[in-house]
Amino acid sequence: MNKPIATPVFSRPAFVEAARKEFEALIAGRCDLEFVDALLVDLCGALRGKRMPVSDAAKLFESGMQIPLSVYLMDTRGEMTNPFGRGFGDGDPDGTAWPIPGTLSPVWGETPKRAQLLMTLHDAHGAPCDAEPRAALDGGADGLDAYRALAGLLPRLLKPGGIALLELGLGQVERVEPLFQSLTVVRVAPDLAGISRVLVLQASK
Repeated sequence: MNKPIATPVFSRPAFVEAARKEFEALIAGRCDLEFVDALLVDLCGALRGKRMPVSDAAKLFESGMQIPLSVYLMDTRGEMTNPFGRGFGDGDPDGTAWPIPGTLSPVWGETPKRAQLLMTLHDAHGAPCDAEPRAALDGGADGLDAYRALAGLLPRLLKPGGIALLELGLGQVERVEPLFQSLTVVRVAPDLAGISRVLVLQASK
């Protein structure tokens, strides 16, 4: 049994207002829509969420949607394996999911007539859920935030002489390599197309 939370005790995220305006504009032009699918994408790429009548969908933009924080952590069968004690190990508490602007779209050619929108899940304190795949893939304005975090972590995590391999995006090597001044760059390995793809780092022995 998951621990429900009634109404969020924190402020609604500012971005929700933009999502609400998009929803109102869509409904004004598509009075035939019957339902809204509020969806999250788990770590396996499966869609999870709730379907609700259009008449109830305004609640998504006012108080969000309560759903277990473990929703991102289910396996490919939809089973909860309690990773890191999260799931049945911590009582499976609810978080609050909020609509993401720019993701609302009618579902064409399907019945019942409905729209879909993506949600982002926040914990009981209003912080974004750290297991959300979208957050993991967000590298910040220049795409390097994850590398900056690793630059601070790896020197403490690696044993003396330990090796770390980092995958690089196209054209990133010149910007990523300088972030790791406390480690030795062993080599930059290319992929089969000759693109610099793996940065090999080593801690001091």
